[in-house]
Amino acid sequence: MIRYVKWTVIEVSAGIMATGVVGTLILGMIPGFSSRETVGFIVGIVAALFLFYSMGVSVESSLDTGNAAMAKRYTRWAYALRMLCLIAGTYVAAKLDLFNVVTALLAIFSIKVGVFFQPIIHPLFCRWFHIKDELSPDALYLPEEDEEEADEEKPDRIDRWLDRVYGKR
Repeated sequence: MIRYVKWTVIEVSAGIMATGVVGTLILGMIPGFSSRETVGFIVGIVAALFLFYSMGVSVESSLDTGNAAMAKRYTRWAYALRMLCLIAGTYVAAKLDLFNVVTALLAIFSIKVGVFFQPIIHPLFCRWFHIKDELSPDALYLPEEDEEEADEEKPDRIDRWLDRVYGKR
């Protein structure tokens, strides 16, 4: 499902996981690795990973709808579903009282840290994994949809997405 945002999701997830490792080590040294706070932080990091993956899937899916109204409706629906899951999960966690819910909710903010460090992680991943940078001019072109249009000049990816969303074709 994720095609164009795949590496961004992976890069931000690496930032979230790095935040999780550092936070878990710090919390493990102060209250202990088996404390309610540390367990809550780990649960929050896992929730942050799932939430950000869901965001990537919903962005990619809404772009693939090809209809502006449908894209807005799908994005709102996916956001509402994520928030409903977050609220329900927080309620259940508070009722079960297995870990510290406050540290779990604070750990979800590791999404912000991962997004902040993504521009730093991106060139490193491109170098380490021999990835062709998606910002290069060659990456702006989608494959041709029809063989008959092969002679025409290829519009870039953004123009083709806008054409699909706003129905200019």
